[in-house]
Amino acid sequence: MSNANLALKKITTEISGTVFSLPYHVARDRGYFAEEGLEIEFVKRNYGDRPPNITLIDDHRQVSSFGGTSLFEQGQSNLYRACEWGQVRRTYDSSRGGQVIAKRAAIASQAIIVRPDSPYNIPQDLANVPVGVNFHHGSHYIAIQTLEGFLPPEEIKIVHIEGGSQPKQFNRFVALRDGLVDAVAVMEPWITVAEKLGYKIIAEAHYVGLEIASPDLDKESFEAINKAIRRAVKDLQNDPIPYVK
Repeated sequence: MSNANLALKKITTEISGTVFSLPYHVARDRGYFAEEGLEIEFVKRNYGDRPPNITLIDDHRQVSSFGGTSLFEQGQSNLYRACEWGQVRRTYDSSRGGQVIAKRAAIASQAIIVRPDSPYNIPQDLANVPVGVNFHHGSHYIAIQTLEGFLPPEEIKIVHIEGGSQPKQFNRFVALRDGLVDAVAVMEPWITVAEKLGYKIIAEAHYVGLEIASPDLDKESFEAINKAIRRAVKDLQNDPIPYVK
């Protein structure tokens, strides 16, 4: 029997940056979810209000692992994806029983960068030098993962950059540019921006992401979602140009 003759099962998923959620957009627009008997509703993740001025926080316990109000924790979504170790931390903090169920389709990278006139040139130069990140997100854990290959733990210093009216990546770049910190971890497009402006890349590394689901998302539904996502990934691998919009 065709799924067109059946009522579609509705599932709500949080959508963050397109770089992480593009396969979901493609799968929805090409009707792959519907062909699996699913109606996927997108809700935009809310990172909450931030103070206008950029400040530094050196204690991760002062920063929520959810980065603001969580629609998932409020019961407004069944599924969301984010950076790997941040998701592991959020399952620990979840009051809703959210659990990691799969890897995210998108793989990202972050680079630790410094200003063009910086005296730092290699990872070992960053001993005891605060590196600006977003606590409990990809930049936090990839900065530690990158530096622990070169420095003992006691010499790795990570600080959270809070506030600013622009996206968090931009605010980290501004904090570096304006001398609030001497190194930050950023992802694209800010790695390319940094290179074009003559900033130095100290190290770069890849990391994966994880999907967290609520207890009421059944196995069969997620398998159907994943089937649609795999089709979308193949489309993107074959020709990403139609989706750059």
